[in-house]
Amino acid sequence: MKQCILLLILVLFSMNLYSFELTQLIDCPTAGIRQKGKVDFPIAMYKDGGVLIGTHIGLIRRLMLGVNYGGEKIIGDEEPDWHPRVDFNIKYRLFDESPKLPALAFGFNSQGYGRFDKVNDRYELKSKGFYAVISKNFNILGDLGIHLGTNYSLEKTDDEDLNFFVGMDKAINEQISIYAEYDFALNDNKKITEAVPDSTNANRLGKGDGYFNAGVNINIAENLILTLLIRDILGNDDSKTIDKSLMIKYIMAF
Repeated sequence: MKQCILLLILVLFSMNLYSFELTQLIDCPTAGIRQKGKVDFPIAMYKDGGVLIGTHIGLIRRLMLGVNYGGEKIIGDEEPDWHPRVDFNIKYRLFDESPKLPALAFGFNSQGYGRFDKVNDRYELKSKGFYAVISKNFNILGDLGIHLGTNYSLEKTDDEDLNFFVGMDKAINEQISIYAEYDFALNDNKKITEAVPDSTNANRLGKGDGYFNAGVNINIAENLILTLLIRDILGNDDSKTIDKSLMIKYIMAF
């Protein structure tokens, strides 16, 4: 905890400012990539005392790599429940955006959201796995980004359908942006007992309404971003509660 506080203090007084692209909305990717020589360090805090830390690095002009690790009960006095694996992601942008055409990127991300269910070998909200996404920006009362994508998750023991997602981001001013995304969750709309008869978590999977998520980005400095996230606004997971979380991201050059 002391190390985290020290890191935040150093970040707040950092004088190096860097531009960045939007690489992800809430859980859905965009066609944006971390530029060569840039790296970010996100720290996400979510329900059940969960903490997820990671880094994303722009290795070459069109390629970025990332790694994440975390678990639940990290915040609090209970024994931490660490995720069983380190998760990785990679993204390559095949085409940059042009005045007429959107940017196109392909990638893989094994990081899902929430608790990892070891019995069914999946995150509470599945990772995207292999995906393709297009992004196009417009100038409508400020920057407006539209994103469309498809993905195939490797967390497919219970449901292996191809999935689709859409999203948008809108700049309010130079400090505040809002995000929204809809994950159709076509690969997460079956009862566990239909696919895994011995499971006891029959009501934990999605009901077929998809996952509607939203968030607000606040640029504390050009290299320090605070993000407030709200997941599953439609109550697709039967919990009847809206999932709220917080993420801090620091971006630097190397």
